[in-house]
Parts: sequence; C-alpha cells; structure tokens
Amino acid sequence: MGQSRCLRSQRQGAPLDTSSGTSRSTLRRRQLSVGAIAGLVGGVVIWIYEALVWVGAQHLLPLQGIPSNAVGLVFGKAVQASLGAGAFFLGTLIHFAFAAAWGALFALLWPTLRRRGIEATLAAIGWAVVAWVVMHAAIALVSNNHPDYLDPVVVIGGILSHLFFTVPMALLVRRWLAGSVPGERRIHVRVLDLVDEPGSIAAYERHHAKGGVWPAVLGHMGAQGIESMDIYRSGDRLVMVMGVAADYPRPCVEPPEISEWETLMSTFQRPVPHGRAGEKWTPAQRIFSLDDQ
Repeated sequence: MGQSRCLRSQRQGAPLDTSSGTSRSTLRRRQLSVGAIAGLVGGVVIWIYEALVWVGAQHLLPLQGIPSNAVGLVFGKAVQASLGAGAFFLGTLIHFAFAAAWGALFALLWPTLRRRGIEATLAAIGWAVVAWVVMHAAIALVSNNHPDYLDPVVVIGGILSHLFFTVPMALLVRRWLAGSVPGERRIHVRVLDLVDEPGSIAAYERHHAKGGVWPAVLGHMGAQGIESMDIYRSGDRLVMVMGVAADYPRPCVEPPEISEWETLMSTFQRPVPHGRAGEKWTPAQRIFSLDDQ
C-alpha cells in the first residue's frame, strides 16, 4: 500500500456530500442511455434476422416491408398503403423507438436481476417473452390488422425473432453496466516494484503483516470504498488486487497519518520501469477474461 485516492477537494476542507442522491441519479442516467443504445443494437439485429428468415428463407414479405410492417400493425394496412414510401420511414421510427424503450427498461431492471444471480442470457429469454406478449397484446387491442396471435406458429416465430433482439441487448447491458450495479464489486489491479534489497523487502512485508498496517490507513481505505485488497510479491515486483465499490473513490477527509504512511512506504518502493512520471502504483491492463470467452 501507499497510495491515497482521496478527492483533493475534500483534503482542502470542502464539506462532505453525504447524500447518495447524486450517484443514484448518475447511475439512472447511465442505465437509461446504455439500455437505449443496447436496444437500438438489438433492433438492428432483429431486422437482420427477419431479412434472412422472413424475407430470404420464408418469402413472407419483401425486404422493404420489414420496417413498413410496423405501421400496418399499429395503424392498419390501409394507413400503411396510403403512406407509400412514408411507411418505410415511419415504421423505422416506430421500430427503433420501441427498441430503445425496451432496452432502457431492461437496463433499469438489470441491477435487481444481477443481484438475484440471474444470468443475462436467461434474463433475455424471459424479456423476449414479456416484450412479445405486451407488444402484441397492445396491437390486438388497437388494431384488427394482425396475424392470429393464438396460432402456435405465430407465437413461436414471434418469440424466436424477439430473442434476436433481447439477447444481444442484454449482453451489451451487462457488459456496459459492469461495475456500475450498486453492490457489485469492481476489480482494480496495480503493480509496483520494491527496492531490490533483502532487508528493505523484509521491512516492507513486516509493515504489511497482520497488525502492521496502521488503523487510520485501514479506516481510510474503507472510507474510499475499497472493500478488499490483496498484495502479492514475486521477487521485487508487487501486484495489488483491489475490490472496490461502484462509487469508488468516495469523497472523504484524509487523516494526517496517510501522508506519513505514504512517506514511510516510499522508502521501500520504486515505480515500475514503464510507469508514468510521478506515478507510484501503475494500473495493469486486463487482456483476458474467461467471462468474455
């Protein structure tokens, strides 16, 4: 250890903001924007599926009929026909508006699903069913120009197509909101070298043995949102693995002992050769994750 992350404004005596309303509103805005973008991506994917299957394989409609079909379902085939080429543009607007809305709603629900241990793909399957039922129930209420929604072929085909919308959408929401879900721990990995001298290395390890780290330092780590920390050594190279809260680093007041601890630790430490000027603990870049394979 030996690197404080406390916000400078707090070190200069600025008042602490003890309200979590700002962080909640920031998270909400991020969820909405991430969900909307993920929904738009899902909207493109479902159109690709429909072009390949409905148009290319089953010959159910012409390619330009995919966006226009949304106008017919919502307003009726007569309106669709009367608009001509305009139905293409209106249908595109309707399609992507609903895609963004469903994506944003899923992103708002994702933290709850994540905390319950529900995997994104499983959530996407359920979301596909919900989206298809709600959308087509609404269409059935406002229009008579729709297929027989009690026909098993229509139901299975509709839900299958919606899976091509919800699965990529859910996976993107999971990836883009990783570390932003309240209560979800983020991992930071940093590296640092020690002075390559046996006595110096032994002294550094003594300071980090049980009971060796000053209580003020441990308390300050918790105040910043550091929930776990492990330091590994191989020769004179240190690797720090930190688990931090989603709102790390939190505003905090830095106790005077922190600068004393950092000064003491600096006598044992030296930056890694590839570190930036003035940088002590250098962030490590993740190059592989089993979860992404």
